[in-house]
Amino acid sequence: MHTTRSHCASNDTVLVSNVTALVSNDTACVDDKSIVRRSGNYPPPIWDDDFVQSLTSDFKGEIWNKYAGDLKERVRMLLNKEDTDNLKKLELVDSVQRLGVGYHFKNEINRILEAVYNNDKWDGKDNLHATSLKFRLLRQHYFEVPQGEFIYSVVSMLFFRYICMQIDDMRLILELL
Repeated sequence: MHTTRSHCASNDTVLVSNVTALVSNDTACVDDKSIVRRSGNYPPPIWDDDFVQSLTSDFKGEIWNKYAGDLKERVRMLLNKEDTDNLKKLELVDSVQRLGVGYHFKNEINRILEAVYNNDKWDGKDNLHATSLKFRLLRQHYFEVPQGEFIYSVVSMLFFRYICMQIDDMRLILELL
């Protein structure tokens, strides 16, 4: 094993797979080449480890574990509800993921997204919110959704709304005459 020792001014010597690196507080030296690192200059924390370890929580124990399990089952029942329309399901999936508890319901979320992906009759074609939510959630979960269809539907919705606004404006002008 061949190791080389560098002669840079530093505090510690570190051996990393046949390369000796010398590390100080703000520079690193690898084989006589000095690398300047940025420093955050963070102050030390005001709490020591003993204080952090002494903190207790009122939400420990069997009662709170049971309550958390009951809440998970209620959310699971909402996700598995069959009579809910696709937009409500997608909004629920979005809310669950934004709350950061989506990992508890991976199977249910994948089942909902597969059903939306495979559904030929999408009831939110004229709703910009529904279309963009569907596009974003399916893309986040690695479904192959062509962006051309999404862009076409968004542009057609926006164009239709623009034309409708123009017609309404024309009616208002004609009423004023």
